[in-house]
Amino acid sequence: ADTAPAAVALPADPEAAYAYASDFLVTGDYGRAEAAFEKFLETYPNHPRAADARFRLGEVYLATSKNTEAADTFITYLRAYPNSPRGAEAYLKLGTAFSRLNQTSEACKVFKTLKAKYPTATPAVVQRTDVEMSRISCK
Repeated sequence: ADTAPAAVALPADPEAAYAYASDFLVTGDYGRAEAAFEKFLETYPNHPRAADARFRLGEVYLATSKNTEAADTFITYLRAYPNSPRGAEAYLKLGTAFSRLNQTSEACKVFKTLKAKYPTATPAVVQRTDVEMSRISCK
């Protein structure tokens, strides 16, 4: 059961703040990672690391089964950073969130968009997408 948000105190330097939030993610402290990435995005919305912070926040939501929040975060990410080098991965994670929300047709649309838009996506992303599409029987 999720109670109060985890307490975090971001360092004043944006790079240090991003590293601070990332450390929680790496160690699996998702509550603090979520709080720290949210605070980073509030504090430094236009910092060059904001894209990475938003992506990581989406990953934290997926890891903690906050699938609606994950979907919203990856949609926001893809709209804000349409030419991101992590676009294919963001589509994969968005499709995964929709799949977990039992929104199969949405998930399939997202996966098909990924494959059309990123024909040269990394083999790992393509393979994971194929697995997900097969799992939910995308036509």
